[in-house]
Amino acid sequence: MTSEGWGELFTPETGYTGDVDERQFEVLIRDSAEGLWGFLKKTYLAGMLAAPMQDRLRSRVIAVLAGHEHPSGTTTMAFPQQQLSVRKQ
Repeated sequence: MTSEGWGELFTPETGYTGDVDERQFEVLIRDSAEGLWGFLKKTYLAGMLAAPMQDRLRSRVIAVLAGHEHPSGTTTMAFPQQQLSVRKQ
């Protein structure tokens, strides 16, 4: 997940040409603590957890988010993203 690693993955030998262009950005989601958990539980890493571990994570996430709620009952959470662009031969 580094620039060097992407360069090793996308090479002429694997069918790609040129440099790998990276762009990092954040997706901001505003919802209730339960709504944010609904989004988070569908992500790759949380989805890999066994049900008891997902339940523990849910409890911890909701407890943390509840401490940051706005008077409207919502919380904003930033999800870092990375976009890669590379040319295929």
